[in-house]
Amino acid sequence: MKLKEFINFYINKNNHYEISDDFVKSGYQQKNGGYIARAKHRNVTIDYKEAEPNQKWHLLCSYIPYVYFNDVEMTYEDVDNKCTNDMEFNTKSYNLLQCPELILWMAEAADIDKALIKQASDYSKKIIDEDGQIGRTKAGRVMWSKEPFNFREKVINTIWKKD
Repeated sequence: MKLKEFINFYINKNNHYEISDDFVKSGYQQKNGGYIARAKHRNVTIDYKEAEPNQKWHLLCSYIPYVYFNDVEMTYEDVDNKCTNDMEFNTKSYNLLQCPELILWMAEAADIDKALIKQASDYSKKIIDEDGQIGRTKAGRVMWSKEPFNFREKVINTIWKKD
């Protein structure tokens, strides 16, 4: 699998989708560290009421540069240009995704069943309500790799057209 295929799949997707935006606007987004810290450092707008930074930025301008380019500040165009056709997709890092709002956005952008995404969002909100911000990791891991959600596999199968 090539990273360029993954980037090409997401680069022209919308910045915002209904369910992932609702998750953020409802106050369940990451509060600090990770992509929020990178957004602060890079003077990117942080406003949960507007679902900013958006999850497309999170994936392409925060996560990808962190994993593949030593956390260099990058725009969408930079990521698209610097991800060459010979770069391998880092399945280990992909398999460890655990941020609920990013996972929801990726699933929505991949046009996975909306009812299942809504169910995952509701599940994640419940876990975070019960366990606080620490519950985000648990919720993300379940949505990402456990049934009935297993968005990790569903996204991969969508991008690489596997059945």
